[in-house]
Amino acid sequence: MSQLIFDRLLEAAGVTSAPDVWRTHWDAAQSSFPLGGPDFLDPKYMENANEILRLDDGKVSVLLKTADFYRKSDTLRRFIWLWHYVLFTAKERFDDWPAPESLGEFGDLTHALVLIGALPALKEQYHALGIGNEVMADTLSDLTVNMNEYHVRFGRPGIGAFRIGWLLNHFTGKLFRLGRLQFMLAPFNPVRPEDMALPISPGDEILEVHIAKGSPLHYEACQASYGFSADFYARHFPAAKIKAFTCCSWLLSPDIDVLLPPNSNIIRFKKDFTVYDVSDSDGDVLDYVYERRYDKMEDLPEDTSLRRALKKSLLSGGRIRAASGAILY
Repeated sequence: MSQLIFDRLLEAAGVTSAPDVWRTHWDAAQSSFPLGGPDFLDPKYMENANEILRLDDGKVSVLLKTADFYRKSDTLRRFIWLWHYVLFTAKERFDDWPAPESLGEFGDLTHALVLIGALPALKEQYHALGIGNEVMADTLSDLTVNMNEYHVRFGRPGIGAFRIGWLLNHFTGKLFRLGRLQFMLAPFNPVRPEDMALPISPGDEILEVHIAKGSPLHYEACQASYGFSADFYARHFPAAKIKAFTCCSWLLSPDIDVLLPPNSNIIRFKKDFTVYDVSDSDGDVLDYVYERRYDKMEDLPEDTSLRRALKKSLLSGGRIRAASGAILY
């Protein structure tokens, strides 16, 4: 009977298919369904959350409107609670993130509401580790960055499935922004360990380095971030035995050496790393540099020196492969 109810809920919500883990956890999710529905749909919750998220008025407005759609429908409230439960109580991950078609253009804001619903648990985690709210606000600023990127790419508000898997790292306390750069503690897992010429072994603890969008990659700011991270992890994760910083990005590609001057921020960033692997496939340079896809390479904008140099290379048949590198800790 419960699975029949689940199927009817999906139909009523306008969802044609759902991940298997939703069905698996349906009963447990509904047994924990809060009286009155999820609190993260309440306007007061959003007001409090935005003290950390620091979203602009336009983003808050569309999120509140989406939350209102959910709050007025018992079907939709149970749907979004199921999604929240699977991610943050059962801690399951899935690749398919279907949103209710009944919400129209607001459907892709569902993903943001579910993430924002994780804030109380995230605050507890930060507090237990002794990490301040300023680090949390800096880290979660990626929500704004990705909502802006989504709007540029698709012309409507949301984050959808576009970056949701990435943002889960922020909202589960795995990734921290410390100055200009982001860091995530992880085991070292090189693609081709037999080619390694560095004193790092598979399974060693490393800090993955990620480059947030939204501000220039100033070399001095990156250097400061490495220093911040060393102090941060020593203080809040003292048991970690970190061997290196690692980065996998088109920014480390040997293909960019001829495109940019040696004193550019990107080249200076790259030269700090010892590259130990170059991918056989192209990196995500188009998404990162141009923000949205263009039907023709000729249509790529040329409003910055990087965009001009990259476009010229791509039009002449050049490639920008991803590469992996390390800085010993």
